[in-house]
Amino acid sequence: MEGLTFREMLGINAGKEWDQLYNDKNQYGYNPFKNIFSNVRSFHLMEDDYPKGEVPATAQPDVCLPGDDCKWGRMNNYKSRYKKWGQDFDSVRASMTGIAEFDKTTGKVRLRKFPSKWYSKAQWGGNSAAIEKNAKAYALAFAKLYAPRKEKDRPMIDMLEIGNEPWGDTGIEGYQAIARGVIAAFKEYYGDNPRIRLASAAFQAHAPNHIWKAKDCAYPTGDYVAKALNAEICKDLDEITMHPYSFTAGTATLVEHPEASASEFQHAEDMFSYRKRVGERKLPISATEYGWDSDTVGEATQSAYIIRNSLIMARMGFKKLYIYEGLDNPGLTRGLYNSSGLFTVQGKQRLIDQPKIAYKALLQFMEVLAEKKHHKCLVENAYIYIYVLSDCDGKPTHLVVWRPVKMAKSGTDDMRWVLAKNILRKEKLQLSNRFYKLDGNIQLNRALKLEGTMPAYSTKDYIKDKGKNIEIKASPIPYLYECV
Repeated sequence: MEGLTFREMLGINAGKEWDQLYNDKNQYGYNPFKNIFSNVRSFHLMEDDYPKGEVPATAQPDVCLPGDDCKWGRMNNYKSRYKKWGQDFDSVRASMTGIAEFDKTTGKVRLRKFPSKWYSKAQWGGNSAAIEKNAKAYALAFAKLYAPRKEKDRPMIDMLEIGNEPWGDTGIEGYQAIARGVIAAFKEYYGDNPRIRLASAAFQAHAPNHIWKAKDCAYPTGDYVAKALNAEICKDLDEITMHPYSFTAGTATLVEHPEASASEFQHAEDMFSYRKRVGERKLPISATEYGWDSDTVGEATQSAYIIRNSLIMARMGFKKLYIYEGLDNPGLTRGLYNSSGLFTVQGKQRLIDQPKIAYKALLQFMEVLAEKKHHKCLVENAYIYIYVLSDCDGKPTHLVVWRPVKMAKSGTDDMRWVLAKNILRKEKLQLSNRFYKLDGNIQLNRALKLEGTMPAYSTKDYIKDKGKNIEIKASPIPYLYECV
């Protein structure tokens, strides 16, 4: 049966804040995200790969490669980091990005401002030929460091995203030159057998003339996929990526449930339509960021929405799904990614603290569904969503059921009887007397693992057989009903 299992599909976003998970500052003694995820995505900060204060237009990457007459370079710090991650996760991908720049006039480091969160066109080299040359030099160093062509072991990085959100001063022309440079480097170094696959940066496919209204001026976003990616680039990519957050359409307010008509997530389908027009082959599409802030919607709601959104994207045909993010980041703007994490943190160092409801619910999810796949959509309307999940042989194992409605911040579990319209008999599905409620209400031991196995509840009072029809109870929190 085609498609990935949920264990193969789900991933988590991370950065340098994960260094603490591999030292004595970690109260749990190991990386607790490996309990759930097999994939991790790194925000690879390129400013850490060049001599301090330098940019691609002014310097080569500061790297020490095997055989070089040197001991260490700044780029090698990430190699130590990824080596540790690779021991815990099956797949590690990196997204070329940046967050800070050095002001040579003041001698201070300052954060880049949205939407210009990467090097500008001038910092990349100014003209297309120079940009392409500098991007090629960077990509060659990256490939040689993380996945040497003659090495037989599993590569340290298996996917490189050519940018994260390159929507501001980099510009469309600049981005395409960067992509051409990276592609040329991999072809030159690997030939026809690349050890690192290439993905696009994150784009959207529904708003050709979208404008980010920044403080001082209006930026053309540069995030429309049909402008940023052309056929020449697409033929050498292994994946297209997007960040399908559930913003209220036209705003930066991240509160909508994923099924809401007012949610920007409804435009995710446009990327699949774009893919059909690309041409020669069917490029996989991955969601490399999605999530909600618990400070805004509440912990229980954050949890339910993440699981619902993950199930919907599995049904849509996304390849990989990377939740944003592992640890809260209180330094960011409240309501915009400051509390998107699965763990709370302590202090400015973002020391890992307590697991949130979303972590516990995802642990429940994986305990039951790690080796399961999306099988079939039975119902998807304004009242109820019902999907069939199966094992790897295509045998149905569970129904997952939820009400596609806004959930109260308090996390109130608003149960309703929903008429299943005889679909269970039509599909020849029979439910057992067991179900699982994915609400994070589980007991964890000191190592953040389930105490024993996940408890199943009796379906008594949750399924009614009324002769011609069957009624089941549904909630904004997804319920798993076992099949027999």
